Amino acid sequence: MFYVPIYSPKWDSFRLEIPMQKVRILHRGQICKELQTIELQTGAEVDAPFIRMSQSDYEKGIVVRILKQSRTAGFGVKEDRLIIQLSAKYLGADYFSGITKETISKAYEYLLSRELVYVEWEDFLDAKVYDADLCLDFKCEVDEFRKLCSMLHLQLNPSLWKKTSVWREETNLGIEIGKDRKGPIQTPYWKMYHKGLELIHKKTRSQDNKIEYTGHFNESYLDNEWYGYGRMELTLKNVEYFEYYGFGAITTLNHLLNCDSGDMERVMKTIVREKYIMKRARNTFSEDNRSPSEKMLLACFDYIISLGEDEDWFIAMAKQMSNSDTQRNRNVNKVKKLLEDVRFKERLVANQRSRGEAHKLGVQLGFWDASIVS
Repeated sequence: MFYVPIYSPKWDSFRLEIPMQKVRILHRGQICKELQTIELQTGAEVDAPFIRMSQSDYEKGIVVRILKQSRTAGFGVKEDRLIIQLSAKYLGADYFSGITKETISKAYEYLLSRELVYVEWEDFLDAKVYDADLCLDFKCEVDEFRKLCSMLHLQLNPSLWKKTSVWREETNLGIEIGKDRKGPIQTPYWKMYHKGLELIHKKTRSQDNKIEYTGHFNESYLDNEWYGYGRMELTLKNVEYFEYYGFGAITTLNHLLNCDSGDMERVMKTIVREKYIMKRARNTFSEDNRSPSEKMLLACFDYIISLGEDEDWFIAMAKQMSNSDTQRNRNVNKVKKLLEDVRFKERLVANQRSRGEAHKLGVQLGFWDASIVS
């Protein structure tokens, strides 16, 4: 079992851009090379020669992706640049350490070892950086993690529901806010998933796309162990995102590696509570349209909730009040409707979460305060 630093933010992946004049294509690299399509049986040329602009390289669950693109360098001048998707998986057995000042040289050496491209160390550090994933690992087994995801989902701001995906499969458990890794600067792309499940069930394909592997990286570099950890990831798309969240003007890899660790922890432990969770609603409800019996029920509900009961208790009570399926459904629907009162919703969620270890974990991750709303 490898050591996993917990509650310690680190960089998991990012994109780098390097001017092509600072890059040398090596013998396995196909970027910028002229390639020809042929018919396998006859060997006849099928299409006109084309220039290869992208390449993916696969080894034991590690994927290296490189791409040549033309970028605007200022005043309408175009510049060809090499884009590299750099990942903590380049670190192999040091994967859980993340990409830091201490580990970046190992990631650089792995990139060069694939013999696709060569770039000088100083040019590598000076590369433009963006689409950076900041991550944080925490100790959490599957059952506890499932509860944490459910509790968080209940508290999300309704405006984010259409942008949220929840994974509840046996092989994939987590929650994602933002589609296609997109998100505005106020609510950037964020996800939380169970790292142990992901490592064991992650599917990758061989270089020729013919063989599908399951858990190849975990088997090759992490002793194929079970890792009972969850992970949060936050994507910072560009310099505007870095500045907005208090990191300053991060434009190069060197800047990224020198980010203040306190700022990294502050962002990871406050962003969920400040940006994604529904704010406490002010009570503007009027009871003028309520019948006397409903007012009495609301008063009873208020007292029972103050004793610590949650929505499940009320639903179970409603079902016990009749032997008729039809009447039981009516009772449950009425209870749910009454519990929608803004004075109850946050307290019900608080009661639910206060009972389990998942609540304590949410406090450690900064999702909510330790106090119970009363």
